[in-house]
Amino acid sequence: MDKDILLVRYQTLAANRRHFSNLYFGVVAFSWSFGFAIWHCPQLNVPTTPAAAFCAAGLILLAGAFVANRLLQRERGSFFAMCNAWNAISGESPEPSQTSRPGAMAVVVIAQACVGIMLIAMSLVDF
Repeated sequence: MDKDILLVRYQTLAANRRHFSNLYFGVVAFSWSFGFAIWHCPQLNVPTTPAAAFCAAGLILLAGAFVANRLLQRERGSFFAMCNAWNAISGESPEPSQTSRPGAMAVVVIAQACVGIMLIAMSLVDF
């Protein structure tokens, strides 16, 4: 393939990676802030039961973790495609493994899902 075409492909993949990364951070930030806002409704004298608030906050965090996980997978897929495009441009041999260990972004998703599950479980406990 022509090097110019490969360079444009690399730039497009880099833009896609940046886009998915920005969406990931936006989804995580929104779901945490909205989940905690719902969680604090009983303390602000909003007419709701603590169980309903805990369940709603847990569902929001769990759904946000699911969406963030999908965005993280897309971001990593773009990264590996970028690596392959760069290897084709530079003529380097590809790396033997296309897998990586879970990083900080994956830990955030796992923690968010665990907190969501915990809040849902707390809503099922009789107050």
